[in-house]
Amino acid sequence: MDDEIVSRKQRMIELREKGLSYGNIAKMFGISRQRVHQITTGYQFILKCTQSKGSGCKRPNNYITEVRSLVFKRDNNKCQMCANKDKLVIHHLDDNDLNNELNNLIVLCTNCHLDLHRPITKFG
Repeated sequence: MDDEIVSRKQRMIELREKGLSYGNIAKMFGISRQRVHQITTGYQFILKCTQSKGSGCKRPNNYITEVRSLVFKRDNNKCQMCANKDKLVIHHLDDNDLNNELNNLIVLCTNCHLDLHRPITKFG
């Protein structure tokens, strides 16, 4: 069973490297886009690490909440691309979801965030 899970994760990573979107991969595997993102980036592990005591994680349980609060405060609770104040998210500048250093995080609205992650379509 573990080999099956590893090969599924590896297949998803390979498809991402070929340029397929999380949404397209999700359709292939019959799961949500968000779940594909979690599986391919290891994001779920970070949540477990920051939320469970005794897991060996050196960060306190509220680390993610504190970092988010600092980033939103620093960025004046507005998108750093368009100054929108609605539907805000945090973006990792280096696209590494494991790097939660303050200098790697900025606040964006969902539209600007999607624009950054949308692959550029080449015509002709």
